[in-house]
Amino acid sequence: MENWDPSVTFEIGSMIHRERVARIEAARRPRSDTVLGGTPRESLATALVALALWIAPSVRGARINGAA
Repeated sequence: MENWDPSVTFEIGSMIHRERVARIEAARRPRSDTVLGGTPRESLATALVALALWIAPSVRGARINGAA
């Protein structure tokens, strides 16, 4: 270690630090299935509803007006 270039030593220490910070952040985050809405089926249903509203946005307005 004493023969290493100081910039190389600094880069290695910096990479180790960034990896530790990333691991801590990953451990703090909620699991991906809870972020996406639960089960894969619920996630797919949400995505399909969003796609349907994107394709035909007038349907959403008709339902809101028709329900009133």
